[in-house]
Amino acid sequence: MAYSRRGFFGSPPGSKNDTGNFADDLNALIEYLGVEKFHILGLAGGGFAVSDYVASYPEKLLSMTIVCSLFGLWDKNIDERLDFILPKSFADLPPEFKELGPSYRWAHPEGVNEWIKMEKKSKGDGIRYRQKAKSNITWEKIRAANLPSFFIAGGAELYQPPSMMRAAALEIPNSQTLIIHEAGHAVQWEQPELFNQAVLEFLNKHS
Repeated sequence: MAYSRRGFFGSPPGSKNDTGNFADDLNALIEYLGVEKFHILGLAGGGFAVSDYVASYPEKLLSMTIVCSLFGLWDKNIDERLDFILPKSFADLPPEFKELGPSYRWAHPEGVNEWIKMEKKSKGDGIRYRQKAKSNITWEKIRAANLPSFFIAGGAELYQPPSMMRAAALEIPNSQTLIIHEAGHAVQWEQPELFNQAVLEFLNKHS
């Protein structure tokens, strides 16, 4: 099951004066569906929702998977280096350049075009208010949840390169890490078979 956060395709942005928070929005959906315990996975911006839910409702989770993302917490030793590896003009580059690896863009131009369409569609009507976390997210809270944890990184990732993901994984005891070679930020799009197989094996192991 996947859902669109506020302001993304299919989900209204809500009110500027009441943006809600990552964890409570997801928990409202979980309660509506009657789900008691589940595996949580967040990719890219979804990693912020994952970390907030882990810190806020750990008793409802079976495992945690973070893909090409980091937690919504500030770690000086990890986050400060982003300013070093990403130029100031990075935000102005085309999304397909920032998020799809060069090998994929060269080998699958038709896939790139489909991804561009999907990326534009995901923006919905373009209205979006910055949403905050419910909890103050810390490594201590993430570790206290004591969840089986899986970190997946793209070998050609620009946002969160493998070395950065490995550094984050070291903060979580007994976590495991997978590097998907040649893939960029959108590993699930570029190499779906490998991605799905790895995730399903992890979920089955901890079900």
